Amino acid sequence: MYKVTRFPLYATLFIALIFHLTLARYIAIGGTEPDLLAILVIFFSIFLGPYRGLETGIVAGLLKDIFALDIFGINALVLGATGFLAGALNSKFFRESKRSNFLLVFLFTLFSMVMHFALNALFTRYTSVGLTEYMFASAIPVSLYTSIISVPVFLKCIDLFGLKLGEDLL
Repeated sequence: MYKVTRFPLYATLFIALIFHLTLARYIAIGGTEPDLLAILVIFFSIFLGPYRGLETGIVAGLLKDIFALDIFGINALVLGATGFLAGALNSKFFRESKRSNFLLVFLFTLFSMVMHFALNALFTRYTSVGLTEYMFASAIPVSLYTSIISVPVFLKCIDLFGLKLGEDLL
């Protein structure tokens, strides 16, 4: 497992939040914006393990909760669970494989969005759309766009944090 101190992790999450709040709408396609905080949580989980994934997921979720018009704490719970689960499965995949990273980001972003929808429906007891409509209108397009954006973000983070294992695997 790699060693990275907390300050660079939290600084990266904060910079991603600022980017998400200010510039993400300019790279939106059809109203779909990539979830940059989820990309980083999944990245840190895969490379640093489940407990660091849980920690960065909770921090990223709290940062997201500060600016969300949602139930406070729901993003921290969802991203924390996503980070822990992604970190627990990190030994099952090649960490530097672009294909497996693409697939993992797609699946874990989809998981976090469905979990967010379910918890929101549970706590508010009111939803204006059904799960199927939510999946096809929001969850799948956001997960796909997030996974596409994750490939260059992963490559930059691998170089930035010095987490290179060896030759790049396909």
